[in-house]
Amino acid sequence: YEALCRENKELRAAHDYSGEGIVMADERGVYVSCNETYMRMTGLAWHDTVGKNAMEMIALGVKDYASAPAVLATKQPQYATQTFHSGLTTNLRGIPVFDDRGEVWRVVAYIRDISELESIRNELASSREKLNSLSQETEWLQGRKYPLLFASQSMQAVRDQVHKVAKVDSPVLILGETGAGKE
Repeated sequence: YEALCRENKELRAAHDYSGEGIVMADERGVYVSCNETYMRMTGLAWHDTVGKNAMEMIALGVKDYASAPAVLATKQPQYATQTFHSGLTTNLRGIPVFDDRGEVWRVVAYIRDISELESIRNELASSREKLNSLSQETEWLQGRKYPLLFASQSMQAVRDQVHKVAKVDSPVLILGETGAGKE
């Protein structure tokens, strides 16, 4: 009995402190267990989940999807994205557990918070858009030819110097009297 209690305590600790939220449903889609990580991620208390049917939680608006009904219907693992009423977005992996007769006895769902990943993905998309815009602007500016109107050799030398300096990423100070053509 003591060995069984110790093993149960060890399994419970591994279950509760997993890096993923874990929720388990029975053969009717009623949640029978959830771990500490699940409760911390979702903001749902034990009594908000355990004893509730997966479809009931969707109807109540607690979340927009549950894997248990699909796993029970197909007897196959299910993978999806799930959003909770709190705005939490998760990757969901529902796995069937079979009894001796080959029937689904439990559905174990593993939930991983991807809200931060979604935020990073959105920032990356925004950065790519900005980079693309700047790249197009740079190409446009590089393709433009500014005709310089001049007649003297000294202005020819200035133009040649400008073309050399333009290739280097460095500040340049242009001095000259008003109206001399510094622009």
